[in-house]
Order: sequence, then C-alpha cells, then structure tokens
Amino acid sequence: MKYWNRFILILVTAMTLFIIGLNTLFNSSFFHTQNKDPIYVLSEGWTVTYSGSTYDNVVLSSANIGVQNFNDVVTMSITLPDYDVSAPVLYFASALSEVEVSLDDKVIYTFGSDYFERFTFIPKIYNNVALPYNFAGRKLKITLTSKDVTAFSGLSQVYIGNRQDISLWQLQSLRLPLFVGIFLIVFASLLFILAPYIFLFNNKDIRIVCSALISMDLGLYILSYNKLIYLFTHFLILNTFIEFLSLYLVPSCILLYLCSISKDTNLKIFLFMLLINILLTVSVVIIHFMRIAPITRFTSILHGVAFIEMPITVVIIVRDLKQQKKVSTSFQYYASENIILLGLIIFMSFSIIDIIKFNVYKYMSIKGEVYTDINYMTIGSLVFMICVLLNYLFYTVNSLNLEIERLHLVGLAYSDALTGLANRARCEQVMENLTGTNGSFSIVSMDMDYLKKTNDSLGHEEGDRLIVGFATILNQVFWDAELIGRMGGDEFIVISKDLSSKGWSKKLHEFNFTIAEWNKKETKFQYSASIGFASSSEAPGHSAIDVYMLADSRMYAMKHQRHMAREGAQVNV
Repeated sequence: MKYWNRFILILVTAMTLFIIGLNTLFNSSFFHTQNKDPIYVLSEGWTVTYSGSTYDNVVLSSANIGVQNFNDVVTMSITLPDYDVSAPVLYFASALSEVEVSLDDKVIYTFGSDYFERFTFIPKIYNNVALPYNFAGRKLKITLTSKDVTAFSGLSQVYIGNRQDISLWQLQSLRLPLFVGIFLIVFASLLFILAPYIFLFNNKDIRIVCSALISMDLGLYILSYNKLIYLFTHFLILNTFIEFLSLYLVPSCILLYLCSISKDTNLKIFLFMLLINILLTVSVVIIHFMRIAPITRFTSILHGVAFIEMPITVVIIVRDLKQQKKVSTSFQYYASENIILLGLIIFMSFSIIDIIKFNVYKYMSIKGEVYTDINYMTIGSLVFMICVLLNYLFYTVNSLNLEIERLHLVGLAYSDALTGLANRARCEQVMENLTGTNGSFSIVSMDMDYLKKTNDSLGHEEGDRLIVGFATILNQVFWDAELIGRMGGDEFIVISKDLSSKGWSKKLHEFNFTIAEWNKKETKFQYSASIGFASSSEAPGHSAIDVYMLADSRMYAMKHQRHMAREGAQVNV
C-alpha cells in the first residue's frame, strides 16, 4: 500500500504542477500579445488554374479543385493589395506538394523538390514566404505540384502579416492541440519513469507501460497533425513521418492495453487484431523505406480496418462486463471496467467523427481536407487517458484489497490465536527456509515456568494472561528478531540472523531485567523461563532443525539444573 501511495502522490503532484504551468503559460502575455500589424486574409479575387481550365475571381474556401493526384498542378494568382505591414510574410499551408511562389514572374520561394528526391514524399508544412516592402500592386503567383496519389484537396487560405504576428497567431489558434499534446507526452514520460517501480511492487502489472505508450503515441499524433513538431526540430520531414507513423500505431497501442487487461477468448481476439495492426504498420514502414510507396499513401486502409475493429472492441468489452457482473461483487471492478468502457467509447466515437469529417471534406466537399482538424479526437484522447488512469487506480485499489484479504488469511493460518506470535507451522517453515543458507543465524528455545501451576490454582484465564504477558516480554526484548513464535503450550522460540554469542549475553541480561520489572508489578503469579541458545556455526550444514535441537537440549539442561536446585532447597528446609 505504501508504494502505491507514493506513486499516486508523485504522479498527482507532478501533473498538477504541470497543468498549472501550462495554464499559466497559455494565459500569459506570450499568447495574448497585441499584434503589431493586422493580419490580412487574401480570400477572394484569385485566378485559379487546374486540370487545364482557368477560373477567375475565385474564393479560395470555395475553390472546388477536387482531389489532386501525382504531378497534378494547381496555380493561383492575384494582384497584391496595398497593406501596411512591417516585415511582411506570406503564410499558407501545403500538403505533400512542391511549392513555388513568384512576384511578377520572378521566383522568390520554392519548397519540396529536394525532399521528394531524398525521401519520396514532401512534408505537410506551413509556408512562410518573406515579401519585399514594395509588394503592393505586384502579381503574386503560387504553384502547387502534387507529389503523391490523392495528395490534397482544397486550397488553403493565404495570409499576409508581420512575421512575429503570424507565428504568435498560429500558436494561439492551436492552443488546444498544443496543450493536450504536451500534456499527454509529459504524462507518458512520468509513467515510463515510474513503470519499473510500479512493475516491481504491483505484481508485475504491465498496463502502466501500455498506458504510457497510448499517451505518448496520441500526444505525438496530435502535435504532428497540427504541425507543431516544427517547434522542436528543424528537420521538417520528421513531423509528417511522425504524424502518419503515430496514426498507424494508435490502434496497436490501444489493443495492446486491452490485451493487458483481458483473459481467455477476449485476449485471443484482441491479440489477433493486434497482430493485424502490427503487420500493417510494419509493412507500411518497410514499403516506405524500400521506396516502393511513401508512408502517406495508406491512410484509407487504416481507416477501413478501424471501422471494422472499433465496433468489435466495444461489443467485446460490453459483453465481458455483463458476464463479470454476474460473478463479481467488487465495486472497484465495476468502476474500473465502466470507466475504461466509457473512455474508449468516447475516444472511438470522436475519432470516427474526425475520420468521417476528413473523408467527406477530402472527397466530397468543395472546401477540401485543408479545412479539417482533429479537435474531436484531441478531446477524446484527453478523456480516454484520464479514464485509463482512473481505471488503473480502481484496479490497483481492488488488487490491494484482495492482497490484504489474502495476507489476513495467511496471517490467520500462521499466527497463534492467543498471543499473535508465529505458530508452530510458521516457525517450522522459517527454519526450513533457513536450512542450507550461507548466512549465519541463532535460535533461542524457551520453556515458560509455572503454567500448569497457574492453571490449576488460579484457573485457565490467569494461565492465558501469563502466556500473553510472557509473549509481550519477548516482543519487548527481541524486537529486532527475524521471528518470535510459540511452538505450543509453554514453549517459545526466537530466531535471529544478527544475534552473536556476545550479543546474546546482552539480550539475556535485558530479558532477566525485564522479567524482574514485570514481576514487581504482578501479584498473582511470577514470570520465569528456562532458556537455551545455539548458533548456526555450531551445527554442520547449517541445519536450522539441528540448531533448534541444540538450543532445546541446552534449555532442558538449564531446566533440569533449576529443578535440582529447587529440590535441594526444599531438602535443606
């Protein structure tokens, strides 16, 4: 229990501080700085050419250019208005395409051709094109050359503004995915750091690792889809590669988590689906690096597989929950299973909305995919990870309760009912475990005096009080022993790994002193015992039974001497 409490304290404290820090950052002046200049949108008045036809006075958001395939070319031109902007830049998005920008037929910006030659695909980016101060009245021409099958559809809005204003405006518009993406990645990092600790002290449970993988993958996908990986690296191709790779890995990570919490038939079904998704991802990566086809070309296959697997997964979890409800009365189990089901349904539902929206915009809408986002999936990811964490919390609480019950039953089986000391079975078990070990140990055998006399003269209730008091004395004196046990009746045993012959002399003195102090306060009977001590160095083979027998024989020798002394005293009297 103490390990789990530490884990909860560390995790909650770290995530609370992180959320407070992010909230402070996103509400700081950095995200709310007043623009130096207005940001202008060049939304209408364009001349657009595609598929051999030219269209005048086009509004970009309504330019129905259709889906652009490999080597399709789209050009858009406009005469730039007179805008008063310091350090002006042209800002627009492009996807999997070569880009060329010219002013009065003079090329001022190109992007993509070198990426296509080196990596077989061109990254999805936000283009920032520096403009001269005297751009007003000049003819702007943007040429997009598609370099993939179904590379893109729709034309991005084109903006003109101050470079710093554009950058801050972009971050402000992407605060939700930036917050959720960073949160999920930091959360996953904390789980990865704590995973070995939890694995060792929580029955080797791997679901914490699976939770970290889901959180990390979703965080990377959300950041890369919104082109926010660019904030951390200048290697532009990496953002697009991470976007598609993390997208392919989302089903695998979730199925891996479901495998970690499932059994029997459900486990086999999830493993089968997991194998399919892993084979799909590995195949896509191999095909990409063999330069057969880029990693960007297989999203339709992934969407199809997801539409099949999602309802199957929900049906299995609901059916399993109904079956378990009939045989389990654990509140924690119901809570954990309902929470993970709720989170999974929300995440899948929101993901399906974004998948449908993406395909509708890309293949059916006049706007095109450039106007799509994954805000539903972003919120669903955050909700799902919170549910995963709550599921793990309830599961762990339930496991701890079961472990406490098990230990309680074990304690009852190995404890002496009257004194709470280890019983004979536990003492023999410990001695068996000690036999043959290289470490040294010592055993003290004790036989308490006057039990039969106390039972006969004062009754068994006082006899029980004598036994309990003697057990308390042993706990006070031998508090650092490995085991203190009652072998039965008036026989007791102490096993220690650190008690030497010299240390035993001090313990014996402390024992006799404690006995004397107790006897001063006792009016009905007196505490006394015969004692024998032996160490493992005195027994060949370090047999604990032999050491105990040696200590027992010394105890009986002491008992015999004391008996003879008492008889001699009676004769003298």
